Amino acid sequence: MTRSMAAFSDLQFILFDLDGTVYQDPYVHRYYIPLLVENTEFLPWTAALCQFCDKVLAGEALEFNAFYLPGTDHARSPEEFFRNLQEMQRPGAEPGTINLGDAWALVDLIGSSLGLNANGRGEELYLKTRAKMLAKAQPAHPRFREVLEQLGQKYITILMSNSGQEVAEEYLRIIGLEGAFGRSVFSARKPHGLLDALNAVDERALRAPDKLLSIGDFYYNDLALPSGLGAKTIWMNPFPGVKPAPCDLELKTVQDLRIFLEQLL
Repeated sequence: MTRSMAAFSDLQFILFDLDGTVYQDPYVHRYYIPLLVENTEFLPWTAALCQFCDKVLAGEALEFNAFYLPGTDHARSPEEFFRNLQEMQRPGAEPGTINLGDAWALVDLIGSSLGLNANGRGEELYLKTRAKMLAKAQPAHPRFREVLEQLGQKYITILMSNSGQEVAEEYLRIIGLEGAFGRSVFSARKPHGLLDALNAVDERALRAPDKLLSIGDFYYNDLALPSGLGAKTIWMNPFPGVKPAPCDLELKTVQDLRIFLEQLL
């Protein structure tokens, strides 16, 4: 074990997020935005909205990992709308705020602010986007599954996702990671439900948080609470231009994660 791995030498539990962590397709907006504006007055904004999302994920607009309070916007142009989004930033969490921690949160902010996510449409768009992503999903590297299974012989490995069981298990099947984790939790309601869900899976993890490693791409959802308790954290960040999140280690790709995990064996 290298010197840089010393901080991870006394682990018992490894908590994994799913989407954006063990499988990556980070530019969700490229699927979502065309569906969002389809059959609406905002259809001509499609290209501008996608380009704006690209800028946000490059760290060139809005602030990643910050809080925004969406409000119904009456902008007459994409440029005016983007300026208004900036004004929606808040200093911290408030009722109704969205933490801009991944591309899903970004399209939620845009859709909510345009008034296009109401009356169940947001959930409908989510499922349609997931279907498009599933159609393009590729199997994980065989060695990644081997590493996960070997980790399960040494540590208690837990997969925890906010996705529903049906969607999540379909993802795991397609990418070849079904059954690769010791325990799984779906519809976890992270961040607020994370600790309760973890306690229900294995209450020992919260008794000794210094022996827990939490790995995820959404800082507020996956890492903030465990880190506050003293757990180790790895932030999966495919967007090098965005504002860094506090963590013990930042990784970019699933391959980087596999290489790191091999050193824990």
